[in-house]
Amino acid sequence: MYSKKTVGIIGKQVSDYLFKIQPDTLYWKGKHTWGKMVDFRKDLGLKKSKSGFSENDQSCILKWGGINRFTHFELMEGGLKELSDNNLSFNTYSRISSLSKLFSFYNPNKFFILDARVALTVNHLICKENSGDLYIPFNPKKSKGKKVKSALESFQGEAMFDDLGQAYLAYNSLVLSIFQNISIPNGLPKKPEIIEMAIFSMAERISESYLKSK
Repeated sequence: MYSKKTVGIIGKQVSDYLFKIQPDTLYWKGKHTWGKMVDFRKDLGLKKSKSGFSENDQSCILKWGGINRFTHFELMEGGLKELSDNNLSFNTYSRISSLSKLFSFYNPNKFFILDARVALTVNHLICKENSGDLYIPFNPKKSKGKKVKSALESFQGEAMFDDLGQAYLAYNSLVLSIFQNISIPNGLPKKPEIIEMAIFSMAERISESYLKSK
């Protein structure tokens, strides 16, 4: 798990970032505002069953997230069981970009999306502030964005979690800890996924800073 120092460091950056965001600010690809994104997750979450989502609903969530070729729909049920046991298998964590999107819609108060952008932001802030925590071992080759991919390559060879499963469990706890320690401003929904959305969004500026430094 992450140290209190890292929670404080990332929490401060998230808090500063959110002061520039309003509920009607467009999020990511502009399909939803920051406020409506929370409603979107909630509405789709109403379709869940104990074992997860239907294949059609999984496809809807993943297409929103830019994933169009995922076919391992059967993995969600097992992944949810593994999350309850705090022990993710290779089959789950090797597809964490996809499955964490599904998990985040299943329970947006507990599970959050872990992808290349999130990994970059967390790794960058740990490195910048020398907090001493482990880096997220996200494979740069799995990043679709060239800028993010290039920036992630800077962390190769550093001390990382043993696998993405451990990193994902730690990341979920990190988001919840930050949520409990900062105030969400500007009338934005007071939901923990707002923290994840900020960490994701901060990666754009961070990736550009790595390009400028080369």
